[in-house]
Amino acid sequence: MAKIEIPEFRIRASQTSKIMGEKGLGDTGKNYVKDWLKSYLYGFRKEFSSKYTAKGNACEDAGIDLVASVNGYGLLLKNTERKYNDYAEGEADLVLATSIDDIKNSWDAYTFPLFETEVKNKDYIWQGQTYLWLYDKETFNLHYTLNDAPPDMIEAEYWKQHRTEKIDGDEVNEELYNYIASKMLYSHLPDHLRLKTFVIPRDENMINKIPGRVLECRDLVNQLKNK
Repeated sequence: MAKIEIPEFRIRASQTSKIMGEKGLGDTGKNYVKDWLKSYLYGFRKEFSSKYTAKGNACEDAGIDLVASVNGYGLLLKNTERKYNDYAEGEADLVLATSIDDIKNSWDAYTFPLFETEVKNKDYIWQGQTYLWLYDKETFNLHYTLNDAPPDMIEAEYWKQHRTEKIDGDEVNEELYNYIASKMLYSHLPDHLRLKTFVIPRDENMINKIPGRVLECRDLVNQLKNK
């Protein structure tokens, strides 16, 4: 049997927080490393999907267009250049002159951080610092956008509710459909209700902690490979 080649461990920017526990890797970091190693041993990556991530992916271009329009950026295209250094890798959404801009598409008005004054999700802060390190930029702009769900997603939510309410027949109930759609369409609202931006400066103290933790991950990979 051919020997499976395992590359040197680098942390993906979107996953940096998983290995940055306050007291070492912890269970979260160790489990992440185990899954990373399994992805090469078995030939596929562990996947996670939900309606929230599905909407985020479907609305990616709409989110970029909203950010560009509100900020006067002109035409923006999603970045496709993946960056690597000795310890990390990542592909930011937007790479501008002095900043990295990343877009998170909220599921609905109640997951949109309209009144928040700071980023609650530390995963995104670590992701941003890793991007700033990789792309050598000074500012991470984290944009939350609230966009219309695509028609197929609205339809899926409708039929889910259709079944929940045990509505007879296969005909669309127009009243229920309109109600579902009203909670998933936002383009009629003013921009300030659809875009929330957090500006996060580069933090060298955070960045300087990443290499040491990646080395811990590499040590764990070697231990697991030799079991």
